[in-house]
Amino acid sequence: MKQQRSLTAVETDLRPGYLEDESVCGVWTERLLSVLYHVLAGRPDAARVAGIRNVERVAFITKDHRRLGGYKLQAYADASRPPRGYVLVALGNAMLADQVVGKFRFLQADGFDVYIYDYRGYGISEGRSRFFAIRSDTIELIEHLNDAGYANRFLYGMSLGGVFMLNAIGAGALTDAAVIDSPPSRISGYGCAQRFDPVENVPQDSSRLGFIFGHRDTVVSPDAWRELSETAAARGAVVLERADFAHPMMDPDPSTGRARFDAIRAFFAGHAK
Repeated sequence: MKQQRSLTAVETDLRPGYLEDESVCGVWTERLLSVLYHVLAGRPDAARVAGIRNVERVAFITKDHRRLGGYKLQAYADASRPPRGYVLVALGNAMLADQVVGKFRFLQADGFDVYIYDYRGYGISEGRSRFFAIRSDTIELIEHLNDAGYANRFLYGMSLGGVFMLNAIGAGALTDAAVIDSPPSRISGYGCAQRFDPVENVPQDSSRLGFIFGHRDTVVSPDAWRELSETAAARGAVVLERADFAHPMMDPDPSTGRARFDAIRAFFAGHAK
């Protein structure tokens, strides 16, 4: 009878889904929140992207062998024409890529390839949704796109996506500019380790970062983002606070939503090579 041997550390790292074994916000907290947000996000529907110009479905395989699915808005129909750069979008809680990809055509129109992936376990992505694993996925996606040779490397993270983007930047992921839109200052109140708090991951030199906050935000209230706003401003980031802004994708009227997108466009334009 063949003797079964235990996995070494290296072999553990090769197991499919090994990153999902790590719960950094409490095992039951992560499981319960995952179930809740999956219900709120709903099911993917490819019909939502029908009719969008130059959109294609994309996939990425993580180091623990999970397939992440998403969409790419290609800047130009002529593939031989190089884009100005890329923008990687990190979604908020309970969002799917096909629900919001069309909103970012303004960046596509500015000559950028725009990438939006469902978080693992959501939509068209495999795996179980765990904070540490999604954080790792975000870092991997940035590194993958950086290796593609784009002239400008930009990031946009909204709400929870801003948490993951700041964690990636704090871990050393390289970017030419990033817009962080409406995350809370801290997530340690949910049982997560303090080192994952957004405010703990703001670089000392934040001159390439922009932050957006809204006083009408009922998802992440001003009390919840104030510390992050003040810390980012003190470290050289561009911080935009507006009385009429709500949470991303929840602004009360189209003109306010356009103002938010105009601010994102202007920030990236100011950092483009």
